[in-house]
Amino acid sequence: MKLAGYTLIELLTTLSVAGILGGLVLPSSVSMVQKYRLRTAAWDLFHSINTARASAIMRDRRVTLSAPSGDWHGGAEIFVDSNASGERDTGEELLRQVPAHQGVRIEGNYWVKEYISFTPDGSARAISGAFQIGTVTICHPELSTSYGLVISVGGRVRLTSSDKPCPG
Repeated sequence: MKLAGYTLIELLTTLSVAGILGGLVLPSSVSMVQKYRLRTAAWDLFHSINTARASAIMRDRRVTLSAPSGDWHGGAEIFVDSNASGERDTGEELLRQVPAHQGVRIEGNYWVKEYISFTPDGSARAISGAFQIGTVTICHPELSTSYGLVISVGGRVRLTSSDKPCPG
């Protein structure tokens, strides 16, 4: 009578091969998740900027996309900026809440550090009235890829990608 089954050595060999293959696959899947989070954050902010611009044109009023916590990776909000302050005050209509993106760094240069404000003609203007042009950089500290959202004089935004890592 012959018994069917596997020996202990066969089971241990199979488990070690599975462990080695799992060890090879896991790091690449972690990197894939980080790239996905980075791309999602870039596209989400890109669409939010375009939504704010379109809302300003459609409503014929100043609309602002602001980072209420002072930094973009903590989330943002789009609102009708009745008093052109760049900050949402009591009574100003909230149009959209933009979620925070964990593990991703989002920083704007001088003119777009805390807010981007659109006038009824669709141009981006600072509270002082100056054209609000600049770049919002989206990066992940562990990746060598980053995205940039470039705001033009006319208020249009374009998404660029770069092989530059996160600035130190």
